[in-house]
Amino acid sequence: MIRREIQLADQPPGWLLISQIEHARVSRALADHCLPTYPEAFRSALLEAVLHHDDGWSTFDAEFVIDREHDRPYSFRELPLERSLPIWEKSINICADLGALAGWLVSGHFLALLTNSESSDSDFAVGWRNEQTTRREIWLRAWMTQQPELNTQSLADEGLCWLQLLDMKSLWLCSVCAGVNEVPEATHESYLFAKQQRLETLCKFDDGRASFSPWRFDFSELEIEANGWFVPRLKYREETTLHAARRPYAIRWRVAQSD
Repeated sequence: MIRREIQLADQPPGWLLISQIEHARVSRALADHCLPTYPEAFRSALLEAVLHHDDGWSTFDAEFVIDREHDRPYSFRELPLERSLPIWEKSINICADLGALAGWLVSGHFLALLTNSESSDSDFAVGWRNEQTTRREIWLRAWMTQQPELNTQSLADEGLCWLQLLDMKSLWLCSVCAGVNEVPEATHESYLFAKQQRLETLCKFDDGRASFSPWRFDFSELEIEANGWFVPRLKYREETTLHAARRPYAIRWRVAQSD
């Protein structure tokens, strides 16, 4: 679950809760407008991986789990790694059932997240990394042997780069960027400094519009929506209280190319 502070006109301060699956759907909506011309089989597998890369969170997000230490809904960023890894693995397995390339892409995505985790050197993290690395090698070989001249390592690497970019852009929208009806607290800018230069992106909110640089889309302006839940920013000690306090809320963003 993504938890973000939100301020609506004539409303008390609140949190907007957006499921990981809804965030992935936003990633897919962006993907429809920015992927280059790829062979149809590759593009289809990549779009499926983008759409389903967080499916493993479905049960956790539906429960609206409370962080007992702070009496608030859990954000996925606050979940201990030992609880996140089984969820990541469930996502990987779901995507692997869609195809070898999807499994390879999503496993690589989570391995990159693990590398940047504070617990990346723990015993359980090392064991999980080794297991996923072995599985990725099998999936990559299986995919490459399907069409050896077309399915190359470099093409797979491009797909992983797109998955990481689209995930980052959607997370920024869902986690930080002010929506159309939201009272923005400030202008938000965020850089993604990645080891691969291709991943470096400036995310910016200004004058009611969200923009990304470099611009990789085939539109000059587009409205994107995500469905979530609004809850007052209070202390919650029971999931039943949180369930009773929530109400549906759809956040909308205007994504536009900078002038």
